[in-house]
Amino acid sequence: MQPIQLRVLLATTILAIAPCPAFAQSQSITYRCQNATTFRVTFLQETARVRLQSQTLTLPQVASGSGIQFSDGRTTLYAKGNEASIDIAGERAYNRCIAQISNRPNNRRSRIRALW
Repeated sequence: MQPIQLRVLLATTILAIAPCPAFAQSQSITYRCQNATTFRVTFLQETARVRLQSQTLTLPQVASGSGIQFSDGRTTLYAKGNEASIDIAGERAYNRCIAQISNRPNNRRSRIRALW
């Protein structure tokens, strides 16, 4: 391939994918835990909005050795694959929670898109 064609192909590819970063859209997931409690998380670009019973927390993303982690220093959300857990004030408050697949209004099943 000639250098000019390669540059045009590369530029076209970059322009096509540039508006599509991995976290451009939010994704909301409901988790059901082993004790039947639930919580909802909306994953945003670098934060997670966590709905716990009657409160909503916005947790910034922090470094994680495996999976993905969000924490404000008091509340920490850990997630990997379709599993998640939440610690509050150093205690495991929501344990062994599994992402729930819900039906969309048009009855097509939605898929959970991995973010990590």
